[in-house]
Amino acid sequence: AERQDAPERHRSLRAVFAHSWALLDPEEQGALCRLAVFRGSFDREAAQQVAAVSPARLAALLDQSLLQRVSGSGGGPTRYTMHDLVQRYALEKLDAAPRQAQQARAAHARYFLTWIAAQHARLTGPEVRPALLAIEAEYGDVQAAWEWATSQADVALLDAALLGMFYFYDTRFWAAEAERVFGQAVAQLAPGETRAARILANRLRACQGYFAASREGGVERGCALLQEALTAMRALEATEHLPFALNALSRVLHHLSAYGEAHRYSSESYVLSEQLGDRYNLVLARHMLGLLDQAQGRREESLRHFQEALTLAQAARFVKLETGILRALGVSHWRCGDFTRAGEYFVQTLENCRAIGDRYGEGKTLTALGAVSFQGEDVTAADAYYQEGLHIARDIGDRRSEGITLNNLAEVQASRKDYAQAR
Repeated sequence: AERQDAPERHRSLRAVFAHSWALLDPEEQGALCRLAVFRGSFDREAAQQVAAVSPARLAALLDQSLLQRVSGSGGGPTRYTMHDLVQRYALEKLDAAPRQAQQARAAHARYFLTWIAAQHARLTGPEVRPALLAIEAEYGDVQAAWEWATSQADVALLDAALLGMFYFYDTRFWAAEAERVFGQAVAQLAPGETRAARILANRLRACQGYFAASREGGVERGCALLQEALTAMRALEATEHLPFALNALSRVLHHLSAYGEAHRYSSESYVLSEQLGDRYNLVLARHMLGLLDQAQGRREESLRHFQEALTLAQAARFVKLETGILRALGVSHWRCGDFTRAGEYFVQTLENCRAIGDRYGEGKTLTALGAVSFQGEDVTAADAYYQEGLHIARDIGDRRSEGITLNNLAEVQASRKDYAQAR
């Protein structure tokens, strides 16, 4: 009976919407249509910038129950939302006028991609956590804006927004989503009629490769994508974009234990970054050189790289990079048996990760603290750290860390002679 009544209810609702629509003047109708492009709630500034809707017009639509007022998070500005059925009806009206629909979606994309471009500096500096929370709150609109710009092959908008998108996905460890988003953009831009489009397509391919390599079973795929992007950018003489690709490729080769090749890429990135004045990639390259020396047992050389990278990161207030370097210093002391000093570095790292909302880093650091506790024969603490790290790995979909932590927990149970649990 409910299914039989559904079409009649839908017809009744459409009749209500049609009646309400007829009561609006043309300017109010246009305003409602333009506001329908928002995927989530929006504030007055966004309504003005995207849809050219004034506060007075918002109030009029609110009075007619075509919009609802919602509280801004954290005491932020008042926001507005539209019921799904009203939005669907308004979008139908908007799409019936293709030129107006194109203009509305273009304005929406410009606003949100310009906004996320401005988040780049916050995501690499001390304001990581508020930037993450702000982007998460607007992610539906950011995603829609990116998809529209991708469908239009809008090189300027995508180029401006790329690093903001990258650092958001990286800090949140949304590797699968990032690989999909960047991969779709590569497919759309790959033919590349202009040099700018070809450079952007390969910057996007480098991002796609970075995230592919971060996923379980994706290291070789990611490595191939990064090598393809790097080769293409060299041919295009896109020197200013090489340090990012070189650092990303070195990171993957380090994972594959191809230390010599990785060292060459990191060294090249370091020199180029210094020439370009690219402090962020300079710190990354120095950190990577330290990790490569560490992996090959060259402790003094690795510590020199880490200390220099840490000094640079702290001076520039690159908090996320600082956190990774502190973890590397902890690993260095742990490997030489100085568990007390290692634990101090890991605790500091953990505090930083929690302060900036880096859950991937938090999980890795908890696992490191578990290892230090286990080797210091504090099995209870090790078990607690590993369990918390395992929970985070599963929550964010980090299969690689999940496997490592499960093996560590098996060691803990075996040390307690609980062999059934260890299995």
